Amino acid sequence: MDRSVSTNRGMTLVELMVALGVGSILAIAVAAVMVFGFQSEQTGIKLTDLNTNARAALTLLTRDIGSSGFMQQGAQGQCGATLTYEASPTPQYGTLAPILATSQSRGSNLATTGTAMTYPASGNTNPAGFTQAIQVIAAPSASAFANAAQSPISTVAITGADPLATNLLPVPALQAAALHVGDVALVQVPLPQGVACLRVPITGVATPTGAGAAAYMNVSSSGSALMPSNGYAGFSAQLSTLYNVSLASSELTHARLIDLGPQAGSTLQIVQYWIAQQALQGGSTAPVLMRSTFSALNGAQLDIHPIAPGVVSLQTLAGVTTTPGSAITWKSWSNVTSTDTVVAFDVALVLRSLHDDPQYTAPSQITVPQPASGLTTSNSFVPYTVQTGETHRHFGAYTVVINPR
Repeated sequence: MDRSVSTNRGMTLVELMVALGVGSILAIAVAAVMVFGFQSEQTGIKLTDLNTNARAALTLLTRDIGSSGFMQQGAQGQCGATLTYEASPTPQYGTLAPILATSQSRGSNLATTGTAMTYPASGNTNPAGFTQAIQVIAAPSASAFANAAQSPISTVAITGADPLATNLLPVPALQAAALHVGDVALVQVPLPQGVACLRVPITGVATPTGAGAAAYMNVSSSGSALMPSNGYAGFSAQLSTLYNVSLASSELTHARLIDLGPQAGSTLQIVQYWIAQQALQGGSTAPVLMRSTFSALNGAQLDIHPIAPGVVSLQTLAGVTTTPGSAITWKSWSNVTSTDTVVAFDVALVLRSLHDDPQYTAPSQITVPQPASGLTTSNSFVPYTVQTGETHRHFGAYTVVINPR
């Protein structure tokens, strides 16, 4: 009988254990690659969010700060300061600068509007000036102030005219058609120290006096909540504080008047940027860059919006010159003097991700890029010191140079 022996056999226990071990190692390796890929993707998402939020914020800042120089177009001179008056609810005077920056301090009020600031948080170890509130007087469309209807009208010196006593401003009759009762105007008063602008209402335009090219019309600003009860004389104290001069009728009759449009309009706005501590979905809080707008014609709030979450530092440097055509010197806002002409702004933002990344540890300080030239001692962006609870957040620093139009 032929007997055959089969050579087929199963895996031994040792072989099975070796195969399982190799398979486990491969599975762990694949899982590690997948986890690393997921973490890398999440890190990429965080950095993309930072870049997106920064671009959105800098785009708006560039538009608004660029528009703060709208009065530099054509024959219209830059207002060194705009003096305002509000009779309601409590009579008060105000001074609006084309742009200003103030260091944020928790609990202090924003300029003009009185909104209390909620950032930085108590115990923040960053130096003063690492966060600023910015305010600009901006024209949403700068070209709106360059058309014929809103060109400056030169006032005229008329024998016996006394705007301080009569509250009547004489203007050429041939140009008075550009003025409309109910509108708000800027009276640009030339002074040795600069141009001071008075925001006044147009409550009446008289019939022409005189004939031909010599004819003039008196523009009245009486009887409005936007005008002091004693007329132009009511601005003297403000001018004395700003420029150490008293307002004279001769200066008013050598001024220029610009019709800005109806009081209810929003063609000239006060725009404010600041950082507020805001509640997020899920109950957590984070610093958020805020933007609010107010009518510069009547002070009414127009809107308020969060712009970019995660902004922990907003800083500015002013590019100034002392003589036309000279090189720009960058200064911290607190160091800008009355003899400086501001021709540009460098704005810096530092943003952080909203959630921790346990695999990442941030540096102790976030460096902010400085201007390439023109920087002097004690004038610079300050680095951001990473706070307790932020050590596993991603950060980004962004800057943009803005030249007002």
